[in-house]
Amino acid sequence: MKSITILPFLVFVFFQLHAAPLVEFNQILPKHGVVWNSKTPSFYTGFAMRVEAPHRLHFRMARGNVLRLTAILDDLAVMTYPYQLLKRATVYKDIQNQGLIQKKYIDTLSQYQSIVSGDYYGIQAMTSQFERGKLTKAQLYQKSLNLLAALNPGRVFPMKFSFQNLLENWKAPLSQFLAQYKLSETSSKDSLLRIFSKNPKDTLWLIEQFLPGRINSTHTSKHTQLALAQLITSLGTDQSLTQAKNFFIKATGVKYQFQTAIGGTWKNALTCTNNDCFLEYYEFTAVYPVGTAASYTKDRDGNSIGKIRTLGARYFVDNQDQGHDVDNIRSKSYYGWAPKMDYQTNGNGIHNPAVLLRLRSEKNFDLYKELKIDKDYKYLWSPARGGVSRGCIRMGLGHLWEVRHIFPTSNQYLKAVRYFGNDSRDYDVFDINGDGQLEVMGSPYFIAYSLMGDDDDSRYQGKELTKESFNRLPFYKKLYGLGQYYIEGNKLIFKKAFQSFFQSSRPNNKAKPFSKRSAKNIPLYEQDYEKEKVQFYRLRDIKEKNILKPKKNTRNPIKQFIRVLGRINGCGPFHNNPSCQEKAFDNEYYQLIQEVKRKQK
Repeated sequence: MKSITILPFLVFVFFQLHAAPLVEFNQILPKHGVVWNSKTPSFYTGFAMRVEAPHRLHFRMARGNVLRLTAILDDLAVMTYPYQLLKRATVYKDIQNQGLIQKKYIDTLSQYQSIVSGDYYGIQAMTSQFERGKLTKAQLYQKSLNLLAALNPGRVFPMKFSFQNLLENWKAPLSQFLAQYKLSETSSKDSLLRIFSKNPKDTLWLIEQFLPGRINSTHTSKHTQLALAQLITSLGTDQSLTQAKNFFIKATGVKYQFQTAIGGTWKNALTCTNNDCFLEYYEFTAVYPVGTAASYTKDRDGNSIGKIRTLGARYFVDNQDQGHDVDNIRSKSYYGWAPKMDYQTNGNGIHNPAVLLRLRSEKNFDLYKELKIDKDYKYLWSPARGGVSRGCIRMGLGHLWEVRHIFPTSNQYLKAVRYFGNDSRDYDVFDINGDGQLEVMGSPYFIAYSLMGDDDDSRYQGKELTKESFNRLPFYKKLYGLGQYYIEGNKLIFKKAFQSFFQSSRPNNKAKPFSKRSAKNIPLYEQDYEKEKVQFYRLRDIKEKNILKPKKNTRNPIKQFIRVLGRINGCGPFHNNPSCQEKAFDNEYYQLIQEVKRKQK
């Protein structure tokens, strides 16, 4: 399996000729977290794209307190990317010009606006040239990819999978499966189908091994089982490639049915010749360090490890009876008036760090120095990479807003996004760049802390950082436990790491995790921490503590306004695409603008 590597290299060369504005933007931000002096609302000022297709998003929580979001970049996500950036800049300017907000703390909004409107990245010039017919759609597609990679360094990956290579790599897990059930490639379809029907977990595992980490089936239909049996019995014949394509489409549905313009020519992401089939497209993958439940569990070797409270694959949920969508703005100030998005009806979901760290506390490390924070600030929000919550996942505030921005605009499609919660003992084993090397997903973020106490007030104040904080090797020992890995050079290698797969009795039902152990030792991959880009603000002439008090079963326009800034949508000339939600956003936004103005009078 080989991936295309030319685009990231060209982007690096092109945008590193001078100090990039993105580099300058990152330099004004803390190393980790966000800083403030009093709690106010915020909105996203980063540069991720939006993906409107929920089935092209994979959102997975795993051992080691990491949460991965992988987005398959379809043609709409790529083509609209510069227009999404410009639309957000327009909306942000509009709420400033109308006097609705007052910026607070670090001025990230000016940095965002200068990058979007400036000449360095040429965003406005790009869209203008396309609209004047100076760029073809294929050229716009390529330029948009370049831009996305430049503004999200280390998170945009080109994929190119050869089915001949996939079949070759699939031989080992297939042989393992067949031997387990005393079958062979010459076994009849009926024999294979009986085994598939009686052993759904092993069958799901076998399906996943064809393209590890990128099929993610939780239920196999009879059609998929038949296609799998036909593929196995065709191996070694001239029909194997055709059957491999048929099986892959049955297993993945419409997930990979879109077009790309890689190399300047429009074509399907999955294309076949007489000799091979190729799956070629781009992905965005972000790996976030997060906090988990304060309770702990044991791994298979007796180590005490963080507990993932909500296991299995399940969909995000809303509660219309209480007047809120999935991206709920809670009234409790410790939620930071940022979206709390639940995947469990009992309230477990994802939200901001919630716990404030007092920067001037003598009990903490010198966080001003460690995290490069200006001494004008009193408080830090940064997730504890350990046990801290009652059951939710605690994310960085900027990372939370980024996830909301990547997710589909509408509540309807947001509810179709799935959360995958691993068995607490299992790692996220993934081939992040498509080069055929599986790795355990991780993050070079080494911060954990204890809480002041167990009562409601004390649970949202940090007491002190753990002694392992900012100390890589001791932190690994605390995070992963003894006997899980060894160090080779400067690299952590996990010993045949366990990973989770998911099985449900029916399509689209909740799926329970089951574990399988890797056949080989797996190295650790750590993605650089994405600095958190949010603009804090106050709503002019409105006291949030009063206006955000909960009113049962009522629609709160201020909460709606805060939330709608995470739904900003702009498709430019592609607004007629059925998946574009720009018109729906505009209608909601302009209505809320008027309601907020009335509140301000």
